[in-house]
Amino acid sequence: MEMHGFTGAFYRVCVWIARFAYVNALWVTFTLLGLIVLGFMPATTAMFAVVRRWVQNDHDIPIFKTFVTNYRKDFVKANGLGLFYGLLIGLILVNLALLPPDPLWATLLRYAFMFIGLLTFGALLFLIPVFVHFELSIYQYVRTSIMLALSYPHYAITMTAGMFALQYVFMTVPGLIPFFAASFISYVLMWLSNRVFSHLKKRSDATDYEGQASGV
Repeated sequence: MEMHGFTGAFYRVCVWIARFAYVNALWVTFTLLGLIVLGFMPATTAMFAVVRRWVQNDHDIPIFKTFVTNYRKDFVKANGLGLFYGLLIGLILVNLALLPPDPLWATLLRYAFMFIGLLTFGALLFLIPVFVHFELSIYQYVRTSIMLALSYPHYAITMTAGMFALQYVFMTVPGLIPFFAASFISYVLMWLSNRVFSHLKKRSDATDYEGQASGV
């Protein structure tokens, strides 16, 4: 029997709070099971895989089964992607730290590495949503996330603003961090990314229709 009114709304809020807390707990647990270094990326992609289904209005999925299935399936590929971006970020930071402060060439290189770093950050915002939404190679994941960051900078800015807003909330109420930090952030990033994916699909469908019409 479906509940209505205040009671029904309160019940649904409680259900969603429990879902977010549960997924966050799974993320922490499986990150630790992978000894953090090997567990972080597959646990993160598994969490996004669950959240993606919620964003697509599939609210009654078996959370644990979906999480574990994706964790196992993507363990190697997710860690490969994490290794690539870890090395890239490390390379950017090392070069910025080692560049001398004065010569013009060093200043130009510094700005170049800062631009690469900014682009890398934008690509990272889309990376995991792209990973769980598409079946691609590691190279294609990297290329697609970069292209989305360049093509939809307003979404990247909105994602960043959303993350800062959540960070402010979590810093204001630190007790929420162990229960909701990762799952809330993943939902914001996945929800915004899904809007981009929907826009891309509409453009693709429109292009296919125009192509078919012109061939008639």
